[in-house]
Amino acid sequence: ALILLIRKRSSIVIIQPGRKIYLPSEDYELLEVSQLVHNDIPWIATRLQKSQKLQYKFLCPPPPDNKGQKIPPPCLRVKLLSKLAVEELHKNVCDRINKCKDQELYDIGKRLNNCQLVSALQDTFTSKEFSKGIGRLYWHEHQKHPKSNTSFCLALKAATELSIQCVNCIETIVKFNGKEVPGAEDKTHLCHLKVEAGNLTLIVAHKAQHSEDLFWEQLA
Repeated sequence: ALILLIRKRSSIVIIQPGRKIYLPSEDYELLEVSQLVHNDIPWIATRLQKSQKLQYKFLCPPPPDNKGQKIPPPCLRVKLLSKLAVEELHKNVCDRINKCKDQELYDIGKRLNNCQLVSALQDTFTSKEFSKGIGRLYWHEHQKHPKSNTSFCLALKAATELSIQCVNCIETIVKFNGKEVPGAEDKTHLCHLKVEAGNLTLIVAHKAQHSEDLFWEQLA
């Protein structure tokens, strides 16, 4: 009820800076907001809970706003988990020992054809059908031609030109406030988008070719 009231009166400052605010946790315990965090990335939250290294409790999910979003108003000063935790590739994922042998042999000229998974993805991303399909999705969501949005066009161009690297296993870690969280590692990913110095590289697990539906679900 408090959050709904604040949203309706968002133009009025009703909470003075420095004043303590108490809100319910997901366990319905009334706590000061400094002890709470809003769980806006549940797939990371699950890993943090398993590691038992999270020093915050999760805010009781607020009711959705008129856009369907469940984010607490900024004036309540609740931290967002997405601002504190980030998922990154394990440092050994891109080592040569973990690289797909088919792609490695192709890259050095000792194999005629590239890894089957990499070839299929390259054909998909560079096809006209892929660009048209993404364009249709944009049209249905925004009701205007995608060419009117320069940022969208640049992002689509980057997607058709991204580098693809196949590995045997994708392992990711979670960093919280810049520090790696022990026990939050994960090896279930079939793909991971790596951004480095403005360059995009799609890291894919070789086993993804046997789980196409799950792969495209994760990639989406």
